[in-house]
Amino acid sequence: MAKENRLREERPADRPFQAIVAVSKNNVIGNGGKIPWHVPDDFRWFKKKTLGHIVLMGRVTFESLKRPLADRSHLVLTSRPGDRRQNAPEHYRQFHEWSEGSSPSSNPNDSFEHWLLSSREQLDAWLKTFLPPDRSVYLCGGKKVYEQFLPRCSDLFLSRIELEVEGDCTFPPYEDQFELKKRWRQYESFQIEHYCHRA
Repeated sequence: MAKENRLREERPADRPFQAIVAVSKNNVIGNGGKIPWHVPDDFRWFKKKTLGHIVLMGRVTFESLKRPLADRSHLVLTSRPGDRRQNAPEHYRQFHEWSEGSSPSSNPNDSFEHWLLSSREQLDAWLKTFLPPDRSVYLCGGKKVYEQFLPRCSDLFLSRIELEVEGDCTFPPYEDQFELKKRWRQYESFQIEHYCHRA
């Protein structure tokens, strides 16, 4: 109970998300819908941070993964959820499509459910109905999702990759919204920076 109360205090109602992103030296986060580098230690850091929690992303970002990440719930934003289920069933066969009156599964094996949501309003309804007090929601891209929801993030975890790469997707400005709290380097190829939303 103490842990749940602490998590509720740390998750303000107006900032229910945390963002996690890897950024190159020239601010690139993607190229052609893919990550333009291979840094296994950063993938491991991402997994360690998000395991057991909820990842929120756009359709293109999710479809680049091919399938849901293990032991995490997925929220995928797309303007036409029904079309995605019909046209790309290989990606979405495990997903529920949000509708008014949706409720959590009674199946004990569905501890990590996956949802297709079509709007910010549906996302807010999902948060009110489904978000457990012991799980965090991590924003995972792409650029439009970061642009839309960074203002609603309490924290930003940024992996600064020590490479300059070509790319067609860059990370939006964040410096006026967040303040650096901690920087640490555990790996040769990148360092991790933890930012908190400015009060």
